[in-house]
Amino acid sequence: MSEPQDAELEELRQQIDVFDERLISILSERFHCTRQIGRLKSERRLPAVDSSREREHLDRLREQAEGLGVDPELAEHLFSEIMGQVVQEHRDIARAGRRGR
Repeated sequence: MSEPQDAELEELRQQIDVFDERLISILSERFHCTRQIGRLKSERRLPAVDSSREREHLDRLREQAEGLGVDPELAEHLFSEIMGQVVQEHRDIARAGRRGR
């Protein structure tokens, strides 16, 4: 590979690294918010899972992904994983809250 192609490849890889760092930062912010929701749900004795909200949200995300040229199956898979982690954290928060009562 010639040097200009190497430089172009390296520049694109650096852009991907920046995108990945931004994604992690956004995930951190998202989890901060969902932990607050988990605490509120625990205090109000609400269930950790709201299946109808999750389904509606996933449907919106699939639609948005498709409109942006992103595979909607991939979007649903990624967000299902994220939501699964959130539900587990909400359950953990609820358990800790019950022990503290």
